[in-house]
Amino acid sequence: MAKSHLHLAKTPSNNRRAFLKSGVAATAALTLAQSAVAAPTVSRSEHGRAILKMIAAQRAAMAKEGAYDAAGDEASKEIWAERWLEIADQIEARGREINSRPITSLSDIIDRAILAAYDCDAEGTELSSREDGQMIVSLIEGLVALGGLSVAECHFAI
Repeated sequence: MAKSHLHLAKTPSNNRRAFLKSGVAATAALTLAQSAVAAPTVSRSEHGRAILKMIAAQRAAMAKEGAYDAAGDEASKEIWAERWLEIADQIEARGREINSRPITSLSDIIDRAILAAYDCDAEGTELSSREDGQMIVSLIEGLVALGGLSVAECHFAI
């Protein structure tokens, strides 16, 4: 038995359904809902994407090193330890390249933030800077430069 909406009483619910069935209204409602919910996003540059791939490869190599260490396979453990150290060198070289360029876009900030996060060691819920902290310094320098300032202008030391 086919239902007919012609015999339905005019209620607010039925009126809303009829209104939302129109393509324009549905599109407008969807657009408004998406813009209200969606947070603005900024994409990282090709350099940032390359750094993230290297970080993933480094994690994988470190996991393999740990697995071979647990299995007692010293030769394989050393191979994977060498591999993740090589990747660390590549990340640091790319990081120096990224940090040598001025910040000209939000993507440049995201790239430096990726490097600053890489430059931290996770300990529980806190991030603590590694001994050199150079990636964090570069991020801060770039951010204050966007405001037309130098770090010296923002630092309290005389």
